[in-house]
Amino acid sequence: MKPLKPILNIVFLLLAFSTGDSKSEYIIPTQAYSVYAADLDLDEDIDIVVGHNYSSIYQWSGVSILLNDGHGYFELQDSIYLFGGQPDVIVKNLNENPLPEIIGNYVSLNPLNAYFAIVYDFNENNISYFNLFTDQGINYVETGDVNGDSYSDIIIASNNGKFWGILYNDGTGNFSEPIYSNVDYYPTDLKCGDLDNDGRDDIVLASLEVEIYYSTDTGFVYHPIGYGEDQVALADFDLDSDLDIVGNAGFGYTLLTFYENTGSQEFIIHEYTDFQTNLGSLNIADIDNDSLTDIVMESGISLYIFYNEGNYSLTGPSILAIDPVAYVHHFDFADFDGNGFQDIAYTRLLNDYLPNLKILFNDGNGNFVEDPITIVKPPTSNLQTSTLHCYPNPFINETNININFVTKSLVELSIYSLAGEKVKNLINNTSEVGSFSIKWDGLHNNHNPCKPGTYYLSLKVNGKVLESIKIIKY
Repeated sequence: MKPLKPILNIVFLLLAFSTGDSKSEYIIPTQAYSVYAADLDLDEDIDIVVGHNYSSIYQWSGVSILLNDGHGYFELQDSIYLFGGQPDVIVKNLNENPLPEIIGNYVSLNPLNAYFAIVYDFNENNISYFNLFTDQGINYVETGDVNGDSYSDIIIASNNGKFWGILYNDGTGNFSEPIYSNVDYYPTDLKCGDLDNDGRDDIVLASLEVEIYYSTDTGFVYHPIGYGEDQVALADFDLDSDLDIVGNAGFGYTLLTFYENTGSQEFIIHEYTDFQTNLGSLNIADIDNDSLTDIVMESGISLYIFYNEGNYSLTGPSILAIDPVAYVHHFDFADFDGNGFQDIAYTRLLNDYLPNLKILFNDGNGNFVEDPITIVKPPTSNLQTSTLHCYPNPFINETNININFVTKSLVELSIYSLAGEKVKNLINNTSEVGSFSIKWDGLHNNHNPCKPGTYYLSLKVNGKVLESIKIIKY
């Protein structure tokens, strides 16, 4: 049954957006909280979705959609009403339509019950609601292809209810009723990824111990691997083509632990302790474009960047004081201005009529600035970057990549997922002068088909990243 939608205070939306002279600060509806970066309109630049918690003044909560003009400047496309807080908004392609969907929360009050609200077309406000059959509250949301049918399922976890569950996707925009599993401890985080490279995404829960639920044809196999963690993240930290786990345990200081995936459902534990203040919002991104996934956390007014040096060792942290006047809620990374480096978008705890969304742009030299960096070209470039082409794009079975080199160069051409995982090495050798063509058949380094979605084609010449192109696989 579709929940009833209360009447909105339309006046609230009139104050929705203002940039002033800044290209970095934006005023969007109140109670901005979660933020997610994705290409919503498939125009090959990264847009932003912001989730808003409930405002008792305006009797409103929902999601805001900001579209990128291609140069890192944003306009508010729409603000969509969804009753209930939006602490963890997600954008994901859920069906055969190539446009991604927005996954948010919806809560009915009488009786109290939780729903998923999925926006299938942000231009038409086509919203479907899915009953979660619980009044305990859903704290964590993830997506993943749990049963290996190439469609993204929805995975949830409840701290209050001490359970996790799955809604299976049939590929047409419909989901099964949730199938719940109770746990002994209170979940504090949830992640989903294919840990054993069998084509099925597995479940990782953080709690008093790190719990893995391996997905199989007959159900899930429980596998605890270590200490209690407040937060976890998944990435290929050592570039060996399988997903590792990093966790942060909050004991009044920062305690990071790496769980190295050996590829056989076994993990080796590496500890990295840094006696900083208790940091939160564990996030991962390749900040310095060295193909190694870095770790980013926040203290409220600063970001702490732990640079990955390989072999599960970190530098730092490098402390970036990003907001001395406002508390940072959530943040996400993406290349908003198209210069090949990861920028930061974050929400701020501020009163109405003040900028509550901010974007900082990575200049490629370790600095985050308030103006987009639309062109970064090393002075010793050996590549005519305009001649890096990929066709067809989007593609279904294979795509052709054409490159032209003007001098003999050491070339690395690789495919990366949005999570920073290197999924395929295409070239890693010395290239002669001339034009070259190579095909990518959509396969992972482990020879399994990559799932439909967005990937990045990254080109390094003589050890420097010179260009990245977005590739969409259907």
